[in-house]
Amino acid sequence: MLSRKSRVSLYLIFFLLCYLYIWLFVKPHLIYHGFGTIILDVPLFSTGCWFLKDSLAVPGGLVIYAYGFLSQLYYYSWLGSLFVVLVALCLCELSRLHYIYAGHPRSSILHYFPAIMILLIYNHYDHPLAACLTLFIGLLFSFVIERVPLHQGPIRMVVFCLMAAISYCLAGAGGVLIFSLMTTLYLLFLRRDWLSAVLTLPAAAVIIWALAEYVFHISPKEAFMVLTPFCRDLTANMRILSKVLVVMLYAFAPVTVLLICLCRIIFRRNRNNSAAHTRKTKSRKTRAVVRRRGAILAYFKKFVLPAVPVTVMAVGLYFSYDKIHRQIVLMNYLSRQGRWPEVLALGKRLPKDIYNIYCNHDINREIRTPFCSHMRKKNLL
Repeated sequence: MLSRKSRVSLYLIFFLLCYLYIWLFVKPHLIYHGFGTIILDVPLFSTGCWFLKDSLAVPGGLVIYAYGFLSQLYYYSWLGSLFVVLVALCLCELSRLHYIYAGHPRSSILHYFPAIMILLIYNHYDHPLAACLTLFIGLLFSFVIERVPLHQGPIRMVVFCLMAAISYCLAGAGGVLIFSLMTTLYLLFLRRDWLSAVLTLPAAAVIIWALAEYVFHISPKEAFMVLTPFCRDLTANMRILSKVLVVMLYAFAPVTVLLICLCRIIFRRNRNNSAAHTRKTKSRKTRAVVRRRGAILAYFKKFVLPAVPVTVMAVGLYFSYDKIHRQIVLMNYLSRQGRWPEVLALGKRLPKDIYNIYCNHDINREIRTPFCSHMRKKNLL
């Protein structure tokens, strides 16, 4: 089991590497200048009370408002990188708390995988901030209701319904989905409250339908898609790998908690059987084998396990790197800055079979700009 000092050191190393990679290589300001062209699925943002009021009048309004506001931080690469790392860190720590509550050891490295998936999405110059905020609210609400000292089933269901309604207003159907799935798993495997577990998902569906019908006045189909991984506004402009990673990001925590609970039940039975067998066949040789296995396991946890997140991240970034798409994003940024010779130089390096409407537009602007300048000098334009 990793000590607290070792865990903090691993956090520092892992997230420092993430920050440096995003800041120096991905460069979030390229993503910022791609809003509206390369990246279409970014909401508008404006200051003022009226815009905030209009945002909160739709389901998931807080996440959508925060999505538009926090996206402005990407204008500065160092600030955008810092914010991405903070979001990934919060999701990692919240996931770790869930896994510990489900019964997994504190030396787990599973909670690093959401951060790795977020980094891989940004490596493709997609923008998964809305999905991250939705997932965070769903996991947070689930963890809060588990920490509230409610022992009676009916009272817990009333509190769940109230929190599900709030979650839908803040994070849409995506937040309610994560919240209700995690709550159902805990009711099934930890609290053994079968009746509440059966009623949780139907109650969440009824709450979404009622709010859509009588509060937000939207169709049920639209209501059940808001801020889910299958929402068009969330992943419409993402590439295939990024869409798959967003779905995995939503499903990772519930699936991991389910596997932890199942493994906990299976290993508990095997442990009881092995303990009874060991008492019957106890010998010096058996004790020596157990000590040797314990030493190997301790070495693995101390030296091998901490290197797994960094290794997985490095391998994923290497194989998911797309040089051509990075050139397209960079051309879009350079055209916004009016650096036309650099745009043309990058355009010449693109493969001939690559067609991108934004690249063609930028190259055409580069060709027209010197001609228009020449005509202006002669007062012909």
